[in-house]
Amino acid sequence: MTRLAALAVAMAVTLGLCEPAEATLHWVNNASVKVIEPYQGASFVISFSVSDASCTNTTTPDKYFYVTVGVDGVDTDQAKSLLAIALYAKVQAVTVSYLYDDSTSNCNVSAILIN
Repeated sequence: MTRLAALAVAMAVTLGLCEPAEATLHWVNNASVKVIEPYQGASFVISFSVSDASCTNTTTPDKYFYVTVGVDGVDTDQAKSLLAIALYAKVQAVTVSYLYDDSTSNCNVSAILIN
């Protein structure tokens, strides 16, 4: 990273324009949607056939991943879109790739893509 880029990042964090990077985002590929359950409001919980060791959620037999409004940039419309994609993948039995962050045991999902 150049000095100018590092300075820009430091200023953005200092001014509160972005959060310092503490979480690691992980892509998981070729997973089937197993369970979809409502959570709070427009939020929901989802489990996949393939999970990642970095997710510390202890739900068994499958880890739960959360799509939570207000977390990781997910707003109500994005949560609805992610739910529609998850439901489509479940009904059509197609695999997906999903992006989650490991900063909490909720393993918050912010993207789901049909493979």
